[in-house]
Amino acid sequence: MLRSHGWSITFTPYQVLRWGLLVTMLTIEPMGGLCNRFRAIDSAVALGHEIGLPVHVLWHINDRVGASFSDLFQTPEEIYRLTEFSSDFLKLKQVQICRALDVRRPSSYCLRADIKKLLDQDFDFRQFSRRKRLHFKTLDRFFHPYGIKRLFRPLPAIQQVIDSRCAGFVNCVGVHIRRSDHRISMKYSPTSMFVDRMKNELRDTDCDMFFVATDDDNEEELLKRTFGDRVITHSKRSRSRANSQAIEDAVIDLFCLSRTNRIIGSAFSSFTQMAAEIEGIPMDYAAGELPDASDFGWHDKPNLAGMVK
Repeated sequence: MLRSHGWSITFTPYQVLRWGLLVTMLTIEPMGGLCNRFRAIDSAVALGHEIGLPVHVLWHINDRVGASFSDLFQTPEEIYRLTEFSSDFLKLKQVQICRALDVRRPSSYCLRADIKKLLDQDFDFRQFSRRKRLHFKTLDRFFHPYGIKRLFRPLPAIQQVIDSRCAGFVNCVGVHIRRSDHRISMKYSPTSMFVDRMKNELRDTDCDMFFVATDDDNEEELLKRTFGDRVITHSKRSRSRANSQAIEDAVIDLFCLSRTNRIIGSAFSSFTQMAAEIEGIPMDYAAGELPDASDFGWHDKPNLAGMVK
């Protein structure tokens, strides 16, 4: 499956990739889950804006994100071209074309490992302004933020659900508990710390209620038993990330969290970070002392080279 937006012409996967590599353009192929993709696209748009390259997003529909961009968000004007695909054929052709054109090198075609090396060197990605064709494949933020809220605007039907759920928020604190396959979050943000933090909120602050977002039914039920009707949730239709309804529910959770007063989140979770970043609200992890994010090969903070003060 392939859909291309912004043009009335239909391209085959081979033609889309060949065209994308031959013209002046910054192509971003975001990896990982939903919020990992937010960071990568946000960085690409910011960099493209600074160095004068239009941005082409290659959105892979897979078992990490089983929904297309256009089924979740309005396509912003900052994205010059959006290509959505779920065929492995396209990825194979991508590699073949990149090799054939001899552009698979850090100066033009950057895999995540290439970008991580540049980040470790405090590289200023604006130096890519001399290049007229770039292709990045990563889940890391590699440039200063452009604006998550500006780039990712839920479709009206999804926004209506978000607004309806948030209408009842009064002194509401967001709680994001990441479980599933995120072993680092489970290790450093155990359930007991969330319970303690939530009790402290009720005792020491003006908190009246919690909006809880989690990928684990057991965690949700435990908090409901512990805090009763102070806990608000959005009912999930599916927990499988390969399911488009599950991804839509995740978007609703994310933007509802962003509308709370502050967030108690899971350590090293991009979902926690993005929820706080959307509206610029305070965020803190339900965790004790944390190791450096680089110990896990993960960049927890954006590269400061090129940061707009």
